[in-house]
Amino acid sequence: MRPTQQRRASGRASVGQIGRAMARIEMRAAQAQLKAAKRAAQQQGEYDQQVQFPINGNATADWSFVDKQVKFRMPFISAKQQRPVPFDTPHFTYGVVFDNPPKDMLVVVVAVVQWTVTRRGWTTGATVRVAAQAPNAGKIPFSGTVHLTFSGYSAYAENTHPQGS
Repeated sequence: MRPTQQRRASGRASVGQIGRAMARIEMRAAQAQLKAAKRAAQQQGEYDQQVQFPINGNATADWSFVDKQVKFRMPFISAKQQRPVPFDTPHFTYGVVFDNPPKDMLVVVVAVVQWTVTRRGWTTGATVRVAAQAPNAGKIPFSGTVHLTFSGYSAYAENTHPQGS
């Protein structure tokens, strides 16, 4: 009888088969740990979160403004030890795209006037102030879209991570 026939007849696995089976189990466990670590790394880190909303109105030589509440898809967290910058709040930039650019000078400025922060210290949104002025004209009607980008250390809230990432 050949060795494989002997093993089948006795119902026992050889030492080599047991070793290979254990190696497969250990390999699958290591792969699962790597996959979990990769998934965790993808769920937190430096993120840019972008927000857009329409604006319209009449700009005059005097400043006029409106406040707008924005919410983030993922909370920002202060993580000074995990990142190379010591900021407690997200970095903020803005821009405006006009539907019909005015012929005269029109200035639109956006500023964060308040952060929305949870009891745990997570920044979940902001109140932004959009101000407009037409310094050289009497009254300029305008419309467009405000583009906001908030950058910082962020993490997906539990059960909100997109599938397949």
